[in-house]
Amino acid sequence: MTKVSYSEDENVDEKTPDELIEEGFSLIRKSLAQDLLSRLKENSPHFFENAILLLLEAMDYGKGKVTGKTGDDGIDGIIHQDKLGLETIIFQAKRYAEDNTVGSSMLRDFIGALDLKGVTKGVFITTSKF
Repeated sequence: MTKVSYSEDENVDEKTPDELIEEGFSLIRKSLAQDLLSRLKENSPHFFENAILLLLEAMDYGKGKVTGKTGDDGIDGIIHQDKLGLETIIFQAKRYAEDNTVGSSMLRDFIGALDLKGVTKGVFITTSKF
């Protein structure tokens, strides 16, 4: 877990209890986010794809499955928003290091995969930057 602390020049005595609680909460949240990102990067791409699926399901997008495999047209998973599967979201999950960014060609390929599958909704998630 990443250790985050106050800088030495901050004067804690001048802050209200609410400000101190908010700052403490913010520090814990940042530390947790850094720890989670590190753990996602340490695991396999398949683990990351499954984590994204679980996240999207927990956010009530619907039920889905990971489809990531060779020749999958850039699709790592599919979410069915309704029980009949008429409303569909596809997702792409890229587990990259910070120095490796997602380029515009990769996004164009993803949009092309949406069109190829006849889907109008998609989510592209990365551990890096766009």
